[in-house]
Amino acid sequence: MKLEGYIRVSRVGGRSGDSFISPGEQRERIKAWARSQGHSIAKWHEDLDQPGSKADRPGLTAAIERIEAGKSEGLVVARLDRFGRSVQDSANLLARIREAGGVLCTVGEGIDTSGYMGKFLADLFAALGELELARIRENWNAARRSAVARGIHVSGRVPSGYRRGEDRVLEPDPQAAPIIRELFERRAAGQSWTQLARFLEERELVTPWGNEHWTVASVRSVIANRVYLGEARAGSIVNPEAHEPLVGLAEWNAANTARGVHPGRSGRGTGLLSGVLRCAGCSYAMKASMGKTRHGKRFLEYRCKPDKAAGRCPAPAAVKASVIEPFVVERLFEFAAGAKGRSIEDDGGEAELAQALAEAEAELESALDGRLADALGGPQSDAFLRTVEKRHRAVEALRERLRDSEGTRQRLDLEADLGSVWEDLTLEDRRRLLHSAFDSVFVWRTSKDGRNGKIPIAERTRLFLAGEGPPVPSRGRRGTIRTLPLDRPAAPKAP
Repeated sequence: MKLEGYIRVSRVGGRSGDSFISPGEQRERIKAWARSQGHSIAKWHEDLDQPGSKADRPGLTAAIERIEAGKSEGLVVARLDRFGRSVQDSANLLARIREAGGVLCTVGEGIDTSGYMGKFLADLFAALGELELARIRENWNAARRSAVARGIHVSGRVPSGYRRGEDRVLEPDPQAAPIIRELFERRAAGQSWTQLARFLEERELVTPWGNEHWTVASVRSVIANRVYLGEARAGSIVNPEAHEPLVGLAEWNAANTARGVHPGRSGRGTGLLSGVLRCAGCSYAMKASMGKTRHGKRFLEYRCKPDKAAGRCPAPAAVKASVIEPFVVERLFEFAAGAKGRSIEDDGGEAELAQALAEAEAELESALDGRLADALGGPQSDAFLRTVEKRHRAVEALRERLRDSEGTRQRLDLEADLGSVWEDLTLEDRRRLLHSAFDSVFVWRTSKDGRNGKIPIAERTRLFLAGEGPPVPSRGRRGTIRTLPLDRPAAPKAP
């Protein structure tokens, strides 16, 4: 018979031992068997670094397609587990070969599926192969659980800011750890991802992949990584006290909930109210751009672009920066002056909220360590999934309350004499103060309710304090057109 010769190795590099049959050795075994049986090899096919649990393998697929096309009469492998380890997948592949009138032959087991006994033996050996694969996976999971329990960071890459000790447990790197701590502080203070990336490059800190260039995505991955809380994990396996943390839970939460203020490119076209000023006709942010008067004089204005992904704005607004910016800044000064009389000691129960959040997070982590899943019928059981979802909602609710509490405290710290230092602040500092005080500032277009002519800015503007604004479309997500009611706007009163 003319047969397709098939060779598979799940992982090539650095392997040896009795259980490893190299590609060259598999080929020689098949050649010797074919000569002794009077068969010939029509074509050789190899799948290197391909697991047997995967049915869709390029080499195997090409070999079976040749059998189905009548170019050969079957397939030969050095051992049955080279064909596949899954009973179901092996049975499906074998069915394709048999339907095409072909046979499967194995050198090691002496199987020839042209008869009923050969098919029985093929199914039997495939079942044993799948059992062995399950045993290997279980041993691997047990090894990972043991490693995490000992505090070992099982990833092949060491997180920036750490180094591996002799016991393979992470320890702070004397040079890099302070940089990572400052990174979290800067993010909590509101610096943008791009600014943080440049900060890391200026400090000459390399990524875990050894790259000197930091992208926004790589910085995000650092800030979101719980390894800096001292955790070691592998999937759902977690050791919360594996190594020395670089930041505390409060600092980690602050960095992961901070709303960055985009600094703007430079001078022209950069708006003080970018990101906070919104069109009342659709709730989308208004864009700052340079315009010209009929006499050619340039000016900065904010304008709503009518066409959105969610539809068309029914009442697009536009306003000059020279009109809206002084109005909003004046409201900020009034707000800061009114805040002076309130007690700075009143943190809204922040300490109690932080303690409750820590306890809720501990409960959520305990739900993910495997023991609760076993007690409730497994990780896919309805009872376990409901429990995890309930604990997750509790954590998110407490985080939201803590953010509100921190926002209140931050507003109380505004200086009463803000107006005297305003001119000395950078554009970014001014924008950060505005963002900390106001969630959003909505502007209606100059003509509404059928009236024409100019309307005073105070009558067509509404300011919402932090935490009190209506839902608005967010960056990166398709929003919906939301028109604010056309009642008379009123500026917020200071606390």
